[in-house]
Amino acid sequence: METHFQLELKKLKEDLLKMAGLAERAISNAVESLVKRDTGMAQKTISDDEAINKMEILIDEECLRLLALYQPMAADLRFITSAIRISSWALAQATVSIARRRASPRYFNPASSKVLDRTSALA
Repeated sequence: METHFQLELKKLKEDLLKMAGLAERAISNAVESLVKRDTGMAQKTISDDEAINKMEILIDEECLRLLALYQPMAADLRFITSAIRISSWALAQATVSIARRRASPRYFNPASSKVLDRTSALA
């Protein structure tokens, strides 16, 4: 039988995976918007960043609550502190930065599109 703490750790893991999935999709969309020169997709990627930001806040709050209520030790403590670092990582901000470069012609260098085309073909 799982304890309440173990159930909450399981939920935290699920939330981290959900946020990672959102970030993965955002990165894919941002790169695709650059390769295809799709300003609309770039704008959508920028607006979708809000969901990742909300997940980041939720995960940070979950971690702090778990630390305060259960005072975890060893592996559980390492997992929770790692979750805080993962959720705070600037992955989503990098995605928005990529999308903004596509959304603003001022920042997009057409000469780099050949490199992007070759790189995306390898991915």
